[in-house]
Amino acid sequence: MRKGTLRAATLAFMLTPTIAIAQQPQIRGAGLASCGTWVSESDNRLDMTNWILGFTSSVNIDRHLKGDHRDVLNGADLPSVELWITNYCTKNPLRKIWEATLAMIMEASPR
Repeated sequence: MRKGTLRAATLAFMLTPTIAIAQQPQIRGAGLASCGTWVSESDNRLDMTNWILGFTSSVNIDRHLKGDHRDVLNGADLPSVELWITNYCTKNPLRKIWEATLAMIMEASPR
């Protein structure tokens, strides 16, 4: 009985990191850039801006497919999106662009 318990505990311990990693979002592309990069490279934001627009569009598509037809950005235009990201990134330079985008969606999204 004790061997079985030890094996089960060992197996659970070994699987724990895998489970934790599997729950983290898999982010690709310019969303992995830091907010510090966004702030310091204001003339070179095209890739990051396109990533943000693609990300928000994909969230809109996902919602649409689930019957929710509201815009996650609540109608915000591109200059407003860029300003919001700039303000967030100025305060949080070590965060990633994907985190800034998600925070913006959480704040702007209609309830």
